Amino acid sequence: MRRSESNPPPSTPKRDRLLDTAMDLFERSGYHAIGIGEILAESDLARNTLYHHFASKDDLIVAAIERRTRLAFEDLQRKLSPLAGKPRDQLLAIFSWQEEAIRSDRFRGCICIRAVGEYPDLTSPIHQVAVRAKQRIIDLIERALTEMNLPKPRETAVPIHLLLEGAITRAQMFNDTGAMKSARAAALALINRASP
Repeated sequence: MRRSESNPPPSTPKRDRLLDTAMDLFERSGYHAIGIGEILAESDLARNTLYHHFASKDDLIVAAIERRTRLAFEDLQRKLSPLAGKPRDQLLAIFSWQEEAIRSDRFRGCICIRAVGEYPDLTSPIHQVAVRAKQRIIDLIERALTEMNLPKPRETAVPIHLLLEGAITRAQMFNDTGAMKSARAAALALINRASP
């Protein structure tokens, strides 16, 4: 049985190196394009080390996405914690956090969007881990809207999330680093219209 994202396996230096190396390569070239041999060569680890930790390349991809998104959410939570009790500020901080990622030299698009693009089967564990990560963002947005006492927070969370995702995609496609600012302004307008 696979461990859940909330209960990851113990971290070890070799396991973490495999996951970080794999995700760096996947971000540059895609999941299908990168083979196990390339990951092992780049990480300078033996094949038996990889298969000690992962049963297959798919398991490695799932674990790499889980690790990268878990670290990202930990970073996001550090940014949101000082804003406790200020749900509007927290919601807008999600956009600011994503804008930082887009402006980073490492940005090559969203690992989750790429995952569902390369693994479109809804039952694929790779597809599912990407969807779970996106759902966590939607849940954060919905929670902020609920704390703001907006009517129908679930229904409002979806278009706000669409703005966020659209800005990520536009930044990747057009190298538009200002896309997230526009999305943030549109989200704020949407919140103001929905406010009682």
